Amino acid sequence: MVFLFFGPKVVLAADTLPRYDNPGQGLFQCHDNSSISLDYVKGGGVIVFWGKLQPNNENEFDRTELNKLIDGIKKDGKKTYLHFMIYPGNHPLLDLYPAWLKVTNEGEADDQIEMIRIFDHWLNGVKQYIYYPQPWGIKYHQKLEKFLKLLNVEFEKAGIIDSIEYIEPALGGQWGCTNLWFPIRGEEETPPILRVFAREAGCGETDWTCLGRRFNTGVDKIIDIYSESFPKIPLMLIGGACRYGECSYDGFNRMINKYGMKVMRKNAGLGADDSTCGLRPSEFVSCDGINAKTKCGQEPTGSGMSCGGSFNKTTSTCAKDTLRVTSSSDAVYDKTYRESLRLEAISYYCMYRSDLGCNVYQDTNKMVVDKLGAQVAIMKSDLKTEEVMTGGNINIEITWNNAGITALVAPLKQGLKWTASSYKLFVEFELNGRVEGYKEVDINPSSKSWALGKDVLTTFNFGIPVSLGGESDESKTNYKVYVGLTDPNGERKRFALTNTNRSNEVEKRRYLLSKTLMVTGKRQTEIPVVPTETLVPLIPTARPDRGGDVNRDGKVDMADYALWLSEYREYKETGQVKNDWQGDLNEDEKLDMLDFFIWKEDYLFDN
Repeated sequence: MVFLFFGPKVVLAADTLPRYDNPGQGLFQCHDNSSISLDYVKGGGVIVFWGKLQPNNENEFDRTELNKLIDGIKKDGKKTYLHFMIYPGNHPLLDLYPAWLKVTNEGEADDQIEMIRIFDHWLNGVKQYIYYPQPWGIKYHQKLEKFLKLLNVEFEKAGIIDSIEYIEPALGGQWGCTNLWFPIRGEEETPPILRVFAREAGCGETDWTCLGRRFNTGVDKIIDIYSESFPKIPLMLIGGACRYGECSYDGFNRMINKYGMKVMRKNAGLGADDSTCGLRPSEFVSCDGINAKTKCGQEPTGSGMSCGGSFNKTTSTCAKDTLRVTSSSDAVYDKTYRESLRLEAISYYCMYRSDLGCNVYQDTNKMVVDKLGAQVAIMKSDLKTEEVMTGGNINIEITWNNAGITALVAPLKQGLKWTASSYKLFVEFELNGRVEGYKEVDINPSSKSWALGKDVLTTFNFGIPVSLGGESDESKTNYKVYVGLTDPNGERKRFALTNTNRSNEVEKRRYLLSKTLMVTGKRQTEIPVVPTETLVPLIPTARPDRGGDVNRDGKVDMADYALWLSEYREYKETGQVKNDWQGDLNEDEKLDMLDFFIWKEDYLFDN
C-alpha cells in the first residue's frame, strides 16, 4: 500500500490577488461591502442586527433575514468582517433589539434585558429615548450568549466560517466600542449621558471609579461571550476612552494575555482633526511589529460623503513632504496613511466607500495595501541536492525578506488562547502536474523573529517522502520541487509571496525551487503515524519467533499493523490484561509500543 500526500486545493477570492488576500492582514471596506470589487480590497463589512434575526423569540431565526446575512457574507467570494450592531445608531430601534425583549416597555416582560435609557428629544410632546444595553447586565449576557451561539451554529451549517475574517463585537459603549466620551452640552461640567451610565451602574452620578469597575467587568464578560460563542473566528476589539480616566476601559492587554491572537485591537481615529493627524501609536502598545502578541488595525475617524471626507484637510503639518498629490486635501490623505504606516504596526485597515471610489486616491490606497502587515519575498533559493535515493535526505537554502511593517506571525490555535507563532515551510514534489509528496517543516529562525527589511537565511535538511521512488531499484523519477509558507495548525492556509518573477506561482501560493530533483530507487510504503503524541520508542526485551506476524499468515504487512492498531485501541480504552491478544508480540499480556516496534522492525526488514 502506498500512502500519497497531496497538496491543498487553493480557492481564491474573486478578483483579488492572492497576496492581497493573505491570512491575518488586508484592506477592507468599512461597515459595508458595496465597493469590494477592487482587486486590492480583501473584503467588506456586514452589519449584524439582533432584532432582524430574532424578531419573534430567542429560540429561532427569521430564515429570510438569516439567508440575507449569509448571502452578504458570501458576496463576491471575498472575505467579510461582521459588525454587530447592538447599540443606538441611525437605525430603527427594532433593527437593534428583538421585539420580544420589549426594551421600551419598562417592567413588562421577564425577558427584558437591563437597559440604560437616555433622553434624546421631544416628539409631539412625548419624550423620546435611546437605549443602551447595560454592559454589566446578567440578563443581557444570558440572552446575548444564546443568540451568538445559535448564530455560530448557522454559520457552521452554511459552511461560511472560513469566509469570516474577524468579528467586531458590540462592547457596550458608544458606537459599540469602549467609547464613553459623550459630549458636554452648554455650561454643564459633566455629560448627562455619562451621569446616567454611572447611576444605572449603581454608582454615584460622578463616581467615575465605580463606573470604571462596572464597565470594565461588563466589557470583559462580553468579550468572553463572543470568544466562546465563535471559537474559530478572531475578534477585533474597537478602542475608545471615557472622558474621565477613572472610567476608561483598561482591559485590552488583559484580554490579549488571556486569548492571545484570538483577540485583536483596532482604533477608529485615523485622520482626526488634531495635531497628530489622527495617529495615536501609544495606544498600540501590544504590537511592536516584531514580537507581537496579536494584530492591530486602523480605520478613519468617520465616514465621508466625498473623497477624504473623514480626513482633516486643514492641518498643514499632515501634508508636509507628501508625494503624488493633486491638492492640499489629497496631501493630507496621503500623508496620514504614510505616517500611520511609518509609526504603527498595522495588519488591517478599513476605508470608506467614498475613499475607495476616489480616483485621485487609488495610488495611495494601493500603496497602503502593498506595505501593511507582512510583505515577504524569497531573495535567494537553492536546492543543494540534485539526486537522492528513495527515502534519503535533501538540503535547501532559502533567503527571505519581509518588507512589510509587521512580523510574519500566525496564530497557533490551542483552545481559547491562540499563541503568536511562526509560519512553517511547505515543500511539494510534483510529477506531471500532480503533487505526489508533501512536507511541512519548522523554520529556523522563526518567521516571527525576522527583522523587518533585512535578509534572513534559513537552511533545511529533511527526508523526502518514501513514496516518491519508481517501480524498481534502478528507477529514476524527476520531480519539480515547490516551497512556500503555511500556517502552523495543519490547516494549510498559505501566505502568498510578493515575488514577481515567473518562479512565483501566485495562484497556488508556492515558489518553484527546482525543476529537477532526481529520486533514484524503488517506491517504499509509508509507515503509519504512531497513534499518540507521547510515545517513546523502546527496545523490546523479549521477542517470540513469529516476530511481527500479528495475524499469523506467514507475512509481515499492513494487515498486521491494522490488527495491532485495533487491539491497541481496545487495550487503551479498557486496560484489560490478558494472554490472547494477537498483537501481544512480546507476550507480556499487554498491547503497547513494544509490540508496535517489533512489528515495525520486521516490516521494514521484509519490505
